[in-house]
Amino acid sequence: MKSFLKYLPIIFLFLVGLSLSLKNAPALASGQSELSIYLPIIIDRVFINPGFEEGSIGWELQSNQGDNMVTTTESHAGLHSAALGNGASHRIASLSQVVTVPFDSYAVSYYQKITSTENCPSKNVVNVYINTHIYQHYNICSDSSSTDWVKKVIYLAPYTGQRVIFRLQFASSDSSGNHIYVDDFAFESP
Repeated sequence: MKSFLKYLPIIFLFLVGLSLSLKNAPALASGQSELSIYLPIIIDRVFINPGFEEGSIGWELQSNQGDNMVTTTESHAGLHSAALGNGASHRIASLSQVVTVPFDSYAVSYYQKITSTENCPSKNVVNVYINTHIYQHYNICSDSSSTDWVKKVIYLAPYTGQRVIFRLQFASSDSSGNHIYVDDFAFESP
């Protein structure tokens, strides 16, 4: 029932558009040759390919090591995830997607799995960019390691209603052994 409720505004707009179009139907009788129906444009509130099950579709993936970041080594749900950190030193890798931040669900959630043997604080960092600006950042070190997937939430309240580039970028130090996998991106209510 809850999933149905989120589509009520869309259904309402469709019915209003259809009603307005049908009011113009008598114009056909006066010699017009066609009836145009205009429906509202709906921007979906989801990430495209949020769990990387379709490879890199919907995502821009970049790595200074030229590797395929979509992997089956680890996954939260499904078979795939993205490897921001692959254990190599001096790695810079990012993933990004253009999204419209919903007014009512402006929290971006995703799952991450981190393994690191480097002491904290370290020079391994994940930067969260909105467009070209660092919005948040967090350290990757032994304190953030986990054998389980951990949910991470980034609140984007200042960007509600805006179309932005959401990007995660991992940069590792000169030490190796820092792994970070991310999976299952979504918008949710805060």
